[in-house]
Amino acid sequence: MCVAHDKNLSTYRLNGLKTDKTHPLTPSPQIGRGKCAFTLAEVLITLGIIGIVAVLVIPGWVESHQKKRVAITLKKSYSELNQALQMGVAENGANWDYSGIDGVTLWVQQYIEPYVKFNKAASCPHNSIAKCSGIQRSRLLGNPKSEPSKTSGYVLINPGSATAWWFYWHPYGYIDVKIYVNNPDIPILGKDVFTFTLQDKSKPRFLPFGADGTVPFSNKITRDNLLKGPIRTGGCYKDSPAPDHYAPGDSCAAVIMMDGWEIKDDYPW
Repeated sequence: MCVAHDKNLSTYRLNGLKTDKTHPLTPSPQIGRGKCAFTLAEVLITLGIIGIVAVLVIPGWVESHQKKRVAITLKKSYSELNQALQMGVAENGANWDYSGIDGVTLWVQQYIEPYVKFNKAASCPHNSIAKCSGIQRSRLLGNPKSEPSKTSGYVLINPGSATAWWFYWHPYGYIDVKIYVNNPDIPILGKDVFTFTLQDKSKPRFLPFGADGTVPFSNKITRDNLLKGPIRTGGCYKDSPAPDHYAPGDSCAAVIMMDGWEIKDDYPW
């Protein structure tokens, strides 16, 4: 807004309209003197500045929102998973003797399915990269061009807060599950998909892979071990070793849990 004062007329000019001094909003009949306006160059410069600010600010805001949503959904789904397991153990005991894909299917049908709401269930074949009942197979942390997982399993679609729970049998005798928070075309471990493991029937509870006692042949694992190494397998960083049927990104849920169910700035997002 441009305001010009005409001393001779004791009036104000408001965007080219001359007004009475005692009534500043009353237009004067004298128009056109002292007129102000933005030039095209000024408008373009202003729009350019706004665009630059948007480019700098909006992506960070979107990423922050995504991280919060993932952490909140993961925490809630993890709680729902263990609640279902505890109800299953209370009703059936913990003396199961299942193994292999067929055993995992039977185990889920007995210990999980009756105690959580979900849309549908499906068996997922081994040695296939095809999606299973609409759920894409996960890929390695930091490597979206890696080969999709070929793990067989039994998947529940939309259980509780999650997109999917993909249960599978680990050769060491564990029951592992991947919680899908998202199901994009290329789901990434540690960003869309998170790994949990049930290893001890005497303490029947899923834990994030990477939590104390869950990494094979390893003692206490620190947060730095998970994010930077050294770690035997499945670290939450791109170049982690990957023996024992685990992979880079499998321990990222443990990092999030250690951080109070938040995704910190040094997390490999």
